[in-house]
Amino acid sequence: MIEGANELMNSITTAAIEKSKNVGIVESPFLEELVRQVRLQDRLGIYSSWSNELLLKSFVIPGDSCQLPINSPGNCLTNLGISAFYHAVAAIVEKETGQLARIFINLSHQGLSSALVCCGPLLVVSRLLRDGQELGFDSLETLAKAGEEIAQKAISNVRQYFDFSASSSTRFQQT
Repeated sequence: MIEGANELMNSITTAAIEKSKNVGIVESPFLEELVRQVRLQDRLGIYSSWSNELLLKSFVIPGDSCQLPINSPGNCLTNLGISAFYHAVAAIVEKETGQLARIFINLSHQGLSSALVCCGPLLVVSRLLRDGQELGFDSLETLAKAGEEIAQKAISNVRQYFDFSASSSTRFQQT
């Protein structure tokens, strides 16, 4: 029974990764990773028939039209989107630095939520989310730019913190 479930999850994950490689409108590494993360986290296959373009366009919200609290009924895509966005940031940090990145997301029905990305003991991203408004972008370009900026700041912090080679080599040579 468990072996069958594991095989099913592996096939779903493999299919999600393969499907995310067929990104037609995406030229940004962050948007490619975001599509990949949405597909990986969609364990029930609810959005499997959605095109990559449609998935990405669900992050584009013109103006202040999204006023629903994060945990309101029928707002599964917002929850999935928040999770996928920060998982994409963490995945890019991992790829660029080689350090394991973990995310922690606290979604509160009271409107104030948070998202954290950590590499070991280092907190590299800390964001407060108000009613999911932080995830509504004017365009795909704005979405890509925001994600890449957050990821680049995190990568810079990780490299600065974990760069022991320059300081430790001179320290050991002096003794």
